[in-house]
Amino acid sequence: MRLWRQLALVMAVLAVVPASVLGGVAVSTVDDEWRQASERRVRVDATERASLLGEWLAGQYKFIQGVPPAFVPAVEAGFTPDHQTGILNLLYRLLPDAKVAVIVDEQGQLTVPAVPRSAPSERVADLVARLPLAAAQAEPQRAHLGPAWVPAGQTRPSVPVAVTIATMGDRFRVLAVELTLPVAPAVGQQEHGLLGQDGQPLFVSGPLIQPAQLALLQGSFNEFATDEPEPAHGALAAVPGSPGWTVVVAEPERALLRLSERITGQILVGALLATLVGVLAALATALTVSRPVERLRVKAQALADGQLGIRMGIERNDEIGELASTFDHLSVRLLEDQARIKAQQTEIAAFNEELQSRVEERTQQLREAQDQLVRTSQIAAVAELGAGLAHDLNNPLTGVLGLAQVLKSRHPDNALIASLESEAQRCRDVVNAMQRATTLEIDPTRSVSTDLNMVVRHASDWVASSYAQRGIGLRKEAPENVVEANIDPEQGMRILSQILQSVRSGLPEESVVTVKVIMVETGNRERPAIRIEADRKVAEQPAHHDDWLTASRVMWVTHQSIARLGGELHRPEEGRVWQWVL
Repeated sequence: MRLWRQLALVMAVLAVVPASVLGGVAVSTVDDEWRQASERRVRVDATERASLLGEWLAGQYKFIQGVPPAFVPAVEAGFTPDHQTGILNLLYRLLPDAKVAVIVDEQGQLTVPAVPRSAPSERVADLVARLPLAAAQAEPQRAHLGPAWVPAGQTRPSVPVAVTIATMGDRFRVLAVELTLPVAPAVGQQEHGLLGQDGQPLFVSGPLIQPAQLALLQGSFNEFATDEPEPAHGALAAVPGSPGWTVVVAEPERALLRLSERITGQILVGALLATLVGVLAALATALTVSRPVERLRVKAQALADGQLGIRMGIERNDEIGELASTFDHLSVRLLEDQARIKAQQTEIAAFNEELQSRVEERTQQLREAQDQLVRTSQIAAVAELGAGLAHDLNNPLTGVLGLAQVLKSRHPDNALIASLESEAQRCRDVVNAMQRATTLEIDPTRSVSTDLNMVVRHASDWVASSYAQRGIGLRKEAPENVVEANIDPEQGMRILSQILQSVRSGLPEESVVTVKVIMVETGNRERPAIRIEADRKVAEQPAHHDDWLTASRVMWVTHQSIARLGGELHRPEEGRVWQWVL
């Protein structure tokens, strides 16, 4: 085993063992402290809950016992039903914890309706059945507490309180009130409950409290521990002034387990860090003892493999430092010789690259010139074909228009002949426009005030057939007012038709293209514009990508034509909207 590995192993052992021992002691100490703190917390909480409930009972007793002296005049006046109902209403309003209030006679029968009147009859019956009537008649000067119960549909327990408010010979009137016991919320993971005099649970917030197991501990302060349904510990405290009630508070030990696990994890992390520090310390020590020799061997092997110019990087005043300095000098001399050779090779390579770059540049220029020549030839051929077609159609259209005009002069009232003349005139206008549109030059001096709606209408008619063949819809939207711009109408129709044909090439079937004339804000003024908008993105499908790339060359020529006319072609939404600002 090499020296640096031995040092690393020793340092790791020296770091891990003390950390593990101290960690175990820390976990044990924290467990004991947490357990004692939890037991103290449970004892204090049980005592405080019992004390608060006892104070609450004493306050209710005091208030209810004050009712008979306050209503002695009513008794002397006959204690009428109205007086009794008034007592109930006042008591119900002044005692927030009162849920039902009644007045019964010595037989336990209601003398007036219960308050509130909406109280269910079953709840009133449960209250009357639990009243301590005998104790109230035997000691009329104080309030008496009956057995507690949990009313149907409720989660908090209730307790009946009775006090004699009138004595008329052998007849009695007893005031009875159902009080809902206050239940404070649990703290953290604690569970709490209230056990009655007979050990029955009046309120239990969780499964940790098992009343059957705690029955023998009732009546005084006690502590307990349980393993079911999970390990836990708790405390019981008697409620002062109650008929044997006991408050129970329990807390599970899973929090202690989680704390131990967290501390153990932290100790493991600390042990790992200590091990890492030990290894690093061993490595640092090895650097000054065994690593320099190892580095010299590795560097010498690398120099033999052709890695010239490497240095040892060791500055020491001993023999190892002198050997490292000699090695560095040898490596640098070899590197300098190699650098001179590489410099000459670099010059030759640079000359070759420059020559290759010039050749590629000239080749690209030739290709661009050839592409431009091909595009010019295609445009000229299209122009020549359009001019010939327009010339061939013009002669028969002239004859048709002449015959239509002769027929109209003979039959001026015939609507069909008038329609024939109008359509023939329209065909001739289209042919004349085609002849003018074949002239590709843009002459800004030919600009006249032109209705853009007319430009949109005629350009749309030109491309309507090609759109229909592709199954693409073409819609024209006209503004309410006439929008005019300074542009030659034939030039405008040719440019707009080129844009529409280019957009059509990149759209699939069932697409819709909308053309409309709008006004846009540019700078500090409004300018007319023609907006071409597709309902889906152009060239979105791979099948139309090549067509769109081919049409992009026409779109570029159109863009240059618009610029020469002083206009602008914008794309507010990439791939869907084109806006020609005039």
